[in-house]
Amino acid sequence: MKGFVLDKIKEEDAHINENEVISLEENLKEDMGFDGISIVNPENSNKIYIINSIYIQSENKKVIVALGENNNCSELDELFISKDVKKEENLIHINTVEKKIYDNTDILQGYYIILLPKGYVNIKVDEPVNELDIKLFCREEKIL
Repeated sequence: MKGFVLDKIKEEDAHINENEVISLEENLKEDMGFDGISIVNPENSNKIYIINSIYIQSENKKVIVALGENNNCSELDELFISKDVKKEENLIHINTVEKKIYDNTDILQGYYIILLPKGYVNIKVDEPVNELDIKLFCREEKIL
């Protein structure tokens, strides 16, 4: 497996230096609709990403978060977001979030994800959407 989940961390125990936190934000749109997204750490990234928050805003109430391993090659070497949702076989379920429509909700709810190269986070919504806003906060560590 190329991704790991750490249990919820008490706020007083969380010591992530805010200067080291990277944010990635995208507004995804598609006329035909899509039912989820993937946050992918490409095989050749040479980086580990520690994701501490993923905020999703859409017209859906139910969001399912899972981890998987991506064997597809990508020419990118940075973390990226794709509307290409991976097949659900061999995924590890992390969390299911019931949220209010258009509410900007942290779907990790206190969990942290460590994403190695070739790892991805699969985020699936209960019904296809034409638009979805995502913002994530993470830390990047280079593999030497």
